[in-house]
Amino acid sequence: MVSATVFANGKADEPTPEEVVEESVNSSVKAGKDAATSAKQAGKEAADTGKEIGDAAKKAGKEIGTVGKKIGDTAKAFGQGVADAFKED
Repeated sequence: MVSATVFANGKADEPTPEEVVEESVNSSVKAGKDAATSAKQAGKEAADTGKEIGDAAKKAGKEIGTVGKKIGDTAKAFGQGVADAFKED
């Protein structure tokens, strides 16, 4: 950070305009790098969360399919049992 040094005689050693500009540029560059790092981390976390959601949805879909198949098999067996019960010999 650019600062002024005050000497014993009360005069200040103020930064040159070039030093002020350089400090400003350096601060801006650092802020940009920090923002990019934060954005990268946020993107990674979002991707990880998206993958977790996708995995959970896939698992839930598979479980729903399994339950649906069991219901279908049960209905088929029930229907066959009813048909067999009314079957004429």
